[in-house]
This record gives sequence, C-alpha cells and structure tokens, in this order.
Amino acid sequence: MTMVSINNTILAIWSARSIFDKKSSALVFCFYFDFLYMIATLIGLVLSVIFLLLSAIHVYWGLGGKWGVDISVPTKVNHEKVMNPTSMDCFVVAIGLLAFAFFTLTKIRFISFALPSFILNYGLLVISGLFTIRAIGDFKYVGFFKKIKHTPFGRLDTRYYSPLCLALAIMGVILELYTFL
Repeated sequence: MTMVSINNTILAIWSARSIFDKKSSALVFCFYFDFLYMIATLIGLVLSVIFLLLSAIHVYWGLGGKWGVDISVPTKVNHEKVMNPTSMDCFVVAIGLLAFAFFTLTKIRFISFALPSFILNYGLLVISGLFTIRAIGDFKYVGFFKKIKHTPFGRLDTRYYSPLCLALAIMGVILELYTFL
C-alpha cells in the first residue's frame, strides 16, 4: 500500500466520521428536545383549556344554571339522583379545576407561581391519580366498571366522561414524565 492510498483511506474515514461529529449530533439532540418541548407545551395547553372549560361549567352550575345538570349527576335505575350537589359543591370543584389549570400552566412555564418543589415535582402525578380513580369509578354508578350503565348519565359516562378522565390522566403523566428528562 502506498502512502497516497493510506492518506486517501484516512481521509475517507475522517470524512465519514465528520457526518456524525459533535456538531451534527448536537443538532439532532437539540431538535429532539425542542420537539419534545413543543409536544409537552401543547399537551399542557390542552390540559389547561380543558380544566378551564370544566371549571367554567361548574361555576355556571354553582350560579344556578340548569343546562346539563340532569345528565351530569349519577342516577339509580329509577332515575333518582344518587347525590344532590349544592352550589358550594360546584364552586369547590370549579376552584379545584381552576387550580389544576394554573398548576399545569406553571408546569409548562407558561405562567410563574412560587410553589414548593415537592408540589412542582409530584403535583401532576397526584392530579393524574385523581382522574384515574374517577375513570375507574366506584364500581356502581361511575367509571368504566360501573354496574348501572343504562341511565342517561351512565351512557354519557361510558361514552364521554370516563374516557375524558382517562385522557386527562394520561396527558398529565406524559407531561410529568417529560419534566424528568
């Protein structure tokens, strides 16, 4: 092997290596995390909007609104309500959902609140846990595993309410896992 062919071989290996050098791998790495950041931000914004809308509906009910009240409370087979939430109950739920929305916006750094680190680190897991428990239900009137399914609330719970709770829980876990990367 001559010196020219050795130099050409070294040059070819060096050129191939330069495709995967630190600059190009850093660009791929940065693009990957920018993409994850955009997805996490989008998930956080979707979660926040859903929480805000649900909070607004509960405020509406707390102020005496009637739209959707009959189909939002579990009923027995004889269409008797299992519970009769008061205005104060609606406002408490609305405040909780509003807090979830602001916490989610804080988590994606859309707004800034001074919160203890353990709340910032584990808050979305707790919220996701609450919505997972709601999706699973009480095995009688609410959730995927309810026994009474053929009431107006039961049908809507199976079709919309429980899947929404599960989706909120999954999005919360995804958003929480992103922050651990």
